[in-house]
Amino acid sequence: MKAMILAAGLGTRMQELTRNTPKPLLPVLGIPLIAHTLFLLHRNGCQFAAINTHYLGDQLREYLADFPYFQLQFTTESRILGTGGGIANAILQTDLSGYFWVLNPDCIYLPEFSLNEFYPDSSGSRNPDIPSGIPATEHVRTDSPLLFLTERPPGSPETGLKFMDSRSAETGGPALIQFDRQGKFLYTGLALLHEEQFSDVAPDLESSVVQDWKQRAGSKLLGYPYAGRILDVGRKSDYLEIYKDRNAFPLTYIHELQDFMLRWKGNSTPV
Repeated sequence: MKAMILAAGLGTRMQELTRNTPKPLLPVLGIPLIAHTLFLLHRNGCQFAAINTHYLGDQLREYLADFPYFQLQFTTESRILGTGGGIANAILQTDLSGYFWVLNPDCIYLPEFSLNEFYPDSSGSRNPDIPSGIPATEHVRTDSPLLFLTERPPGSPETGLKFMDSRSAETGGPALIQFDRQGKFLYTGLALLHEEQFSDVAPDLESSVVQDWKQRAGSKLLGYPYAGRILDVGRKSDYLEIYKDRNAFPLTYIHELQDFMLRWKGNSTPV
């Protein structure tokens, strides 16, 4: 399993909190946000992750220099390339290839399913060694991004997404979606993509994956409801609400995170 962690942003929504610290290094439970992302990937058997950097990128590299669990490779963007350009650049400069997860480190994902349930093998088929709990991967194609969705809060100003038919994606696997101002779902920041989706993206120019998804919507854009809780800490107010709040996390998550950090940094006590 491979992944791409988007970590090049300026973190402007955090205001003064990111004046001297990149957002992925802001702590929750006393542990930087990017460590929570790496913890999720490690729990699911990830073997490689690419991380793009820009703002205060040296701090990220220094913190992650002794990461012991799987291989990390970094790209440095002299100017921010956006989600599309950043991923295309990573495909060119690192070992990112085939299918890969894309994650935002300003979200903490508390899943009730294994990411392996959705991760195809090199042929695009489900790995036969993985229990068939959710019939997902047979629907995934190299030209079809798979976006994980959550219910849209009432009054949200963000453009929503909707499923194109009434059948339940929860029982039928990923289903076609399209953008809709009144759509009942939002993108969670977690997606399963394939390198072929970036074959026409210039790795040295700024671009957004959302524009590509809008072109694929209706025929080659898949969605699936996220099973589990998502703690979105992308804005200062949301971050401060979650900051040090142990009650927001299951005890099993805290204990496993402690073990994860003990082997890595010798620090096993989230605060």
